[in-house]
Amino acid sequence: MRRVALALLLFFLSAPPSAIAANVGWADLDAATRTLLAPWQESWERIDVEDRQRLLANASHWQAMSEPDRAAFLGRNIAWNALPPLQRTQRRERYAAWRALMPGDQARIRAAALHFAALPAAEQQSRRMQFAALDADSQRSWLLGPTSGGWIASVLPLFAYTPDAERAPTLAMLEALPVEAHAPLLQLAQRLPEKQRETLRRDLLATAADARLRFLQQRLAQ
Repeated sequence: MRRVALALLLFFLSAPPSAIAANVGWADLDAATRTLLAPWQESWERIDVEDRQRLLANASHWQAMSEPDRAAFLGRNIAWNALPPLQRTQRRERYAAWRALMPGDQARIRAAALHFAALPAAEQQSRRMQFAALDADSQRSWLLGPTSGGWIASVLPLFAYTPDAERAPTLAMLEALPVEAHAPLLQLAQRLPEKQRETLRRDLLATAADARLRFLQQRLAQ
C-alpha cells in the first residue's frame, strides 16, 4: 500500500524532462523504475506520451534524490493533504499566477519579499491587516503581479458599486485591457460622476476587446 501511495505521488512530483524516451516499453525499464511505477504496469502501453514522460522523469528524479530530500518531499505532501480544500485551491491559483508572470515582475516580488522579511514584526502585521482589509477583487488583482495588479487595485474603487453578477466579467475585462488603455480609463473614470462611470463600465463590457482602447481614446477626446 505504501508503495502504491508513493507511486501516485510520483505522478505529481515536479522534475526536469526525462532523458528516457517516452515510447520506451515496460520491459526496457530498469528494475528500480518498474518497482516505482508498478501501479501503471498493466496500462503502460496505453498511457499517453505526456503522462508517460512525466512518470519517467519523476521516477528518475526520485531515484536521484537524497534520503533527506525524499523525507522532505513526503513531509510537504502530508502537510498539503492536511490543508482544507479551499486553501489548496487558493495555493494552486497563486502558483499558476506566479508562473504566468513576466521575469521582471517575479524579480520585483522576490525583492519585495526580502524587504518585507526584514521589517519588524509589528510592521509586518500592520501590512498584513491592510491587505486583509481589501475587498476580494482587489486582493485577487495582485495575483497579476506588481505591474498589472497595482493598476487594477487603483481602478477597482472607481467601480465599487458594480452589481455582484457583473463583478467577475468586469474584473476579467480590466485584466485584459492593454497597457495603453490604463491611463485613458483612469483619466476618464476619475472625472465622471458615479452614474456616468457605471455607464462607462457597461459600455466597455459591451465593446469588443480589441476595440476598447480606441473606444476609451475617443471618449477621452470628447
